[in-house]
Amino acid sequence: MSLETSLKISRKEEKELEQMLEKLVKELADVKRENDTLTDRQQLQTTGNFAQPDYEATRDRTLAKLKIGRQSPAGKAIQAFIKELLHG
Repeated sequence: MSLETSLKISRKEEKELEQMLEKLVKELADVKRENDTLTDRQQLQTTGNFAQPDYEATRDRTLAKLKIGRQSPAGKAIQAFIKELLHG
């Protein structure tokens, strides 16, 4: 076999190895992402620490849409509702 033919074969094998490595790296990233997701879910289930919505931000957006303030009767009613959600 000539040196040129051997070099072509080596380059082809190197390219195939690089493609296999890229594929393995992608698969590893997918597995890691899936593992992280499962770990997060498991922690939430065991600790019961679920993300709590930002009620104040929701209140402020709602009042802004209605073009009324926090001191209005509606604003006070929403604040009382939030208080019950958090402490009730």
